[in-house]
Amino acid sequence: MNDSAQVPVMQELLESEASGDVAVIYEEARQFCGVPYVSSMHRYLATMPGCLKWVWSALRPALANGVIQEAAWDCVNSLSLAPMAPVSRPALRLFGVNAADEVSIRAACDTFVRVSPINLVFGACLRRILMEPHAPAETAVAAGWTAPAPYKNLPGFAESANLDDDQAAVLSTFTRPLGAGEFIPGPYRMFANWPAYLAHVSVELSPILAGTGYAKDRETLFQAVDVAASKVALGLPAAPEGRPSDKEADLICAAAASYRQTSAEMVIAGTLLRNALPSPK
Repeated sequence: MNDSAQVPVMQELLESEASGDVAVIYEEARQFCGVPYVSSMHRYLATMPGCLKWVWSALRPALANGVIQEAAWDCVNSLSLAPMAPVSRPALRLFGVNAADEVSIRAACDTFVRVSPINLVFGACLRRILMEPHAPAETAVAAGWTAPAPYKNLPGFAESANLDDDQAAVLSTFTRPLGAGEFIPGPYRMFANWPAYLAHVSVELSPILAGTGYAKDRETLFQAVDVAASKVALGLPAAPEGRPSDKEADLICAAAASYRQTSAEMVIAGTLLRNALPSPK
């Protein structure tokens, strides 16, 4: 594969490289979100010394008691999406997707529909505590809330070295900004394990994402998220000492703003793609 086909990589601290406080935060992020990986927003924040620790300390109470998660999942209920064209099981087989693969693709969709709303509310709360100081509340961590177990059979990311130029070119059409860099959201990198299916997703999903219906649905989701975040923020305790510098705060807010767009896409696209799959056997 030539250099022009390389998948762009954002600035991040990989899970395999995490140690100390960051490793603890990464483990809690997986636990609280009910997914087996750490979202790219957290991996990006970890590249700025001390920032992820401050952010996590500020928002952890509302994650540990499930307030952010439950509010986030309620936001998805505000959506009424027009379905995309269904894909039949015989068509999936022609796309190189066997029965086990079908389960994995569904798990990928379900996982991102679960975690992306959490990231939306998390990011909105983060912007608020950085840009709009509030009177702190005495928030206690309530007992009894448990995150759902991660979905089984989640596929891994396709290896860039295994993609030919055409496959990499299709995958690159899903490149999105994050902070000062860019990345390809996880589900598309997972779908690249089945190049023909990824091509199908590109052909069917791209015009939807460019349409006015998607823009309206995204705005509906944003409005619900902002209302939820305002309520969550009112219950947060005082922010910890060691607030990021103004420059760091600007970088964090810029990253949160770009990640907001991508997370909304993951909610809507993940829902559409999941619902277009054949009913599970």
